[in-house]
This record gives sequence, C-alpha cells and structure tokens, in this order.
Amino acid sequence: MFVVIKTVHSILKLLNSETSPWQIAAGVAFGFIVGLTPLTSLHNLILFLLVCLLRVNFSAFFISMAVFKIVGWLLDPVWDSFGYWLLVDLKPARSFWIEMTTGPLLPFFRFNNTVVMGSLSVALILFVPLFIGAALGIRVYRYRYRDRIRDSKLVKVLQATPLWGMYQKYEAAKARFGL
Repeated sequence: MFVVIKTVHSILKLLNSETSPWQIAAGVAFGFIVGLTPLTSLHNLILFLLVCLLRVNFSAFFISMAVFKIVGWLLDPVWDSFGYWLLVDLKPARSFWIEMTTGPLLPFFRFNNTVVMGSLSVALILFVPLFIGAALGIRVYRYRYRDRIRDSKLVKVLQATPLWGMYQKYEAAKARFGL
C-alpha cells in the first residue's frame, strides 16, 4: 500500500512540477518502448543511453517502463503472433529479416525473436502518437485539472489520514538525511 501511495505521489509531483511536458512525454514514450519489449535486447541499452544523453525526465522514463513492462508481459502472446507474422508469414520481407540477423552486431538485437520483433514493431509505430498525446495530456491536466484535483475533497481526506502523516514524516527524514 505504501509503494502505491509513493508512486501516485511521485506521479502527481512530476505532473505538477515545472518540468517541460515534452521532457515528461519523452520519458513516457521511451519507457513505453523499453517496457513493451524484452529487457535483454541490445536496442534497450541503446535507448537507455539515448535517454541519458537527451533531456528526458528519468522519473517518467522509469515509471513508464515499470507500468508498460507489466502490460508487455501480459501481451506476450500477441507480440509472438505479430512477430511470427512479420518474420515468417510476410513472405516479401523474409529475405530482409535473414539479412538483418546475419551481420556481426545485428544478432545481438534479437530481431529473429518473434516476441522482440512483434513488440518492438508495435512500440515504434505507437511511439510518436504516444509522445504527442502524453505531452498534450500533461498540458491539458496542468491548465484544466491541476487546481481542481489539489482542492478536491478526496485529496483533503487522504491528507488527513494517519498514513499520509507517516508518508510525510518519511519524506522529511529522507530529505534531512539526504537519501
């Protein structure tokens, strides 16, 4: 329960921060790709390095990666079927995929794995719409809903609970000791 409260608090803190919506959206979109695809592929290492080099929000990246890792795991049979269709049933592309897996470095990307191919294909197709949608959604939240949520009765009730007080003490101790 404490982890859920901490995660929700982190998300709300991130959404209410002065961080650019585009930086948060980039974190969500890159975390989406890493989360949907199997973790041990070389493209995930490259994406992580790209996240480190670009102005991408790390919190959004890691939260998004964790959420979409669960979604990706649940959709593994779908990725497997789609990847099989791309690699085997789509006859015109078969020679291209064979070439992609025979180079010196390309096998480490695991493009011959049906789950990797299916999930990465879907993630790359949805990357731009998710990026733009997340950025616009954050802007709409900040302009229309932030103050309503902050002043809502539900938030005030949650802040009055003993669990919220314990969480505030935990955050204060963490800040005091530099953790």
